Amino acid sequence: MPKLAMALSLVAVLLSTPASARAYSAKTMVSEPCHEDMTFEALRRARDQLGLEASIDETRAERALIDDVPFPVPRDAADLEAISLVLGNRHNDFKDQEPDDLNQLAQLHGDPKRQEEHCLRSPSQDGIEGSKAALTACRKYILDHADEALRHLDATGGVALDQRAKLRVALDLRGPVDAVLPSFYVELGHALHALQDGFSHTYRTRDQLRVVSVLDYVEGIEGTHTERSDGPSHLGLLDACRDLDRDRSERLELAISASSELLVAALDDQASVAERRAGIDAVLDRYLSHEDGCDASNDFCDAPERKYEEAASCAFSGPGRVTAAGAFALVALAGLTCARFGRRRLAPILLTIACVALGSVTTARADDSPPTRPDAGPMKDPPSSTSSPWGVALSLSGSFENPAAAAALGVRYRVADHFSLGVDGEYNPWLAPSTGDVRPGVVSAYATFIFRMPLSYERIALRSVLQLGASRMMFDLYGVPEGSIGPYVGFNLLGIEFEVSRNFSLTLDPAHVAIPIPQVSGVPYANPQYRITLGLQWGG
Repeated sequence: MPKLAMALSLVAVLLSTPASARAYSAKTMVSEPCHEDMTFEALRRARDQLGLEASIDETRAERALIDDVPFPVPRDAADLEAISLVLGNRHNDFKDQEPDDLNQLAQLHGDPKRQEEHCLRSPSQDGIEGSKAALTACRKYILDHADEALRHLDATGGVALDQRAKLRVALDLRGPVDAVLPSFYVELGHALHALQDGFSHTYRTRDQLRVVSVLDYVEGIEGTHTERSDGPSHLGLLDACRDLDRDRSERLELAISASSELLVAALDDQASVAERRAGIDAVLDRYLSHEDGCDASNDFCDAPERKYEEAASCAFSGPGRVTAAGAFALVALAGLTCARFGRRRLAPILLTIACVALGSVTTARADDSPPTRPDAGPMKDPPSSTSSPWGVALSLSGSFENPAAAAALGVRYRVADHFSLGVDGEYNPWLAPSTGDVRPGVVSAYATFIFRMPLSYERIALRSVLQLGASRMMFDLYGVPEGSIGPYVGFNLLGIEFEVSRNFSLTLDPAHVAIPIPQVSGVPYANPQYRITLGLQWGG
């Protein structure tokens, strides 16, 4: 219940305040890859201007990491340097949390001590002087991380790619891992994130080159925001990077240009460290300087951003307002809550259903007298057994958490009316949820144990299934090389078998839990799947 209460509290916050403080969004299942696309484009421009190319020969594990990042990767940026830059950029939004951990992310984004990472005001930064202080703190954050990046150069002025940092990242299929990445690019990624947020979290002059006022987020979500002292509140529509009007398109282009210019200054191997530092300073002077004299009394110098305040909200017939992003977040939260509920509570629910069903069957059969149906005519005879105890089974499955498909083919042997044995082979490709890429997944072979509970005088039987075997990894996943082999466990507590004819049956296992565990040594890896499985069986 505490987690449910926290989730409901978060919904209330989302519905009553502006959208999340992520500014240009980072890629999740419910948000666009704004920061990622901007950073890839900025790096592309910087490399073109300087004549640079990726210079790392990735290891097999590093290539697996690149293939499993949870955002689209352009073909010309599928290298460890570019990926490290983007992962460092995303880290400002997520830190060590997973992108779907809304409870932790809400606390992270609302932390008053971290607002400079997103170029936002802290609660103590009031009025024009507070706006200037917030911008100064943002610039310092960028310079600190740029300086740290410049400490990771080699003797020739190039990037020391062997100097690595450990960064906690959430991959698409592998989940949270500690990735070891070039420190130079990780630090520059942190700096670029704040620089890019400096465009979506500020009111700007008409030419969009200077900052009129830095926006406030923390006091908005706390319900204590007062525009006269706290400045403008965070605006979700300034965060968008798709389907933009002219003003926001120009702002997005400036954010990419500024990012590219900072990368050029930092990557220019013909310049000394001091010259690179001066170049970075010049970029910040050009795009993150403050224009004084604009506050609530003059409508922040008639800020054109005001038009996005009205467009961002829709009014209910009752009190209060809801942002479009808040409503969308509510739907997303509902889906995530259902997914987490299913993952953690599925087995007890199914066990309860199974017990109730078994109890009903037992009660029905405990009566020694034959069942009767008044006014329903004569009862049907029980369905006859198939002539041969041997059979063939084909099944197709779909998993909705850890998305995957599966196709299995096997043989069956009916030991008794209530019990069958089988051997199955299965191909189980996986779907990367953030990017939609289909990966080869695993192949599994397992023994299948089926306990059947025929219903009296019906062609339907209840069934429980247990599967035990082995799974083999069919592609390189970060930390799990292709060819890794480990156990496979599957079960469905309560399913249905319908006898269509004497030698043909349909089966439905609506809560099939399948757990391939292709690696048990080192850091074990499993891919639990919660499936709906449909099957056809001939004979057996």
